[in-house]
Amino acid sequence: MWGSVIHAFGWCYEHWGTLSQLIVGLFAFTLSILPHSVAELEKKLRWKIGLPILVGTIAITGYVVSESSDAELKSQLSTMFNQVRLEATKDDIGILVTHINDGFKSVVDAIATLCKPSHKPPKSSQITAQPALPAPPHVSITQARALSTDPQFKFALQVTVQSDQQMPASFVFECSGEVGKVDAFIVGRGVGMDVVLGTQSPTVALVHFGYPPLTPQAPLVVTILSKDDIRLNAVKPY
Repeated sequence: MWGSVIHAFGWCYEHWGTLSQLIVGLFAFTLSILPHSVAELEKKLRWKIGLPILVGTIAITGYVVSESSDAELKSQLSTMFNQVRLEATKDDIGILVTHINDGFKSVVDAIATLCKPSHKPPKSSQITAQPALPAPPHVSITQARALSTDPQFKFALQVTVQSDQQMPASFVFECSGEVGKVDAFIVGRGVGMDVVLGTQSPTVALVHFGYPPLTPQAPLVVTILSKDDIRLNAVKPY
């Protein structure tokens, strides 16, 4: 019951920017087709004062929620862009090392090769497969080092949780070392309700979203900050 209430309230809050525009638009439409009825209501003091306050509150809160959602989505985009840029840099360095090992005469030749439209793929012997992490059913996990945004914690680990069906975004993340700080968002969703971000124990991070749920179109991205270089050992439902 409580979960349904949170889901309904979360949906309304997430879409309040659009809903507020619809409500104000319907009020304007009603005013245009029923001017005499509205004029009669305005003769009553509570309607004369209360109605403008109600409409103004709806419009202002809709604007605030819309701006907040836009800011959150921009923050998500920045986080994903930084990670893609970091991964691209690592790939380029890997290709550079591969070309040098293959017998290029100088580093200059290797760098020039990176500018060509096609790259020589790395040797299959140099590709090491990572073992799959223990994870709940219908869930796949990827982890990668990221850039830390907190000077107190030197290292950052970004974990992406993807699902092939809708399910609660509620997991614990068992790490190889002590967890310092936890941040998370669901991609493309600007609002979260009943959100818990923290630690269950020194080496276990906790992420819980009452709303929105985890879906195939909206994965969960978790950033774990730490003072030491840690890795993810397992993911379990919370």
